[in-house]
Amino acid sequence: KILIANNGIGAVKAIRSIRRWAFEMFQNEDAVHFVVMATPEDLAANAEYIRMASEVVDVPGGANNNNYANVSLIVELAE
Repeated sequence: KILIANNGIGAVKAIRSIRRWAFEMFQNEDAVHFVVMATPEDLAANAEYIRMASEVVDVPGGANNNNYANVSLIVELAE
C-alpha cells in the first residue's frame, strides 16, 4: 500500500508513474494498492486522482495545513 498525501496533478502523476513501474517489475499495474487522501472539495469535484485510487480516506477540507500539509495527520493515516 502507498499513501498518496497529495491531490490534483501531483497525485495523478505519482499514481501513473508507480503503476508503470509495477507493470514493468511485476507485469501487473495493480500490484500496488493506492490509498489517497481526499477533502470534501476534492470529492465534490470528482477529481481524477480519486477515481484512480484503490482506497479513499476522507480528510478535513480548507487550508492545506488541515490536510495535505498536516504531517501529524499524514503519519496517523500511514500507520
